[in-house]
Amino acid sequence: MATGAVRVTVTRRGVTVTAVALPFLRRTVPLQPVVRARDGWARPLQIGGWGYRWLPGLTAVSLREGDALWLELTSGREFVVTVDDAGSAARLVNDFLRSGTRT
Repeated sequence: MATGAVRVTVTRRGVTVTAVALPFLRRTVPLQPVVRARDGWARPLQIGGWGYRWLPGLTAVSLREGDALWLELTSGREFVVTVDDAGSAARLVNDFLRSGTRT
């Protein structure tokens, strides 16, 4: 996402990453294929560079090095987005998964 900033939203429906400057650029990962979420450190070179990246087994939105939300999917792939307070986002996703409130 070549906009410089993204907004990450976690709901019962999934995780949505939206470009702040160009809100029509968005990617939503539904909760149904999510096995679990975790927070961890991500370096752009580790996940394919800066921006929206696709590697075998991994899709990422990376605008900086730092705290990131990592989603493990049923396909074995991972979706990663660098975001402040990724721990809170991961806990919220995992709470939705545990409570069975996926739609």
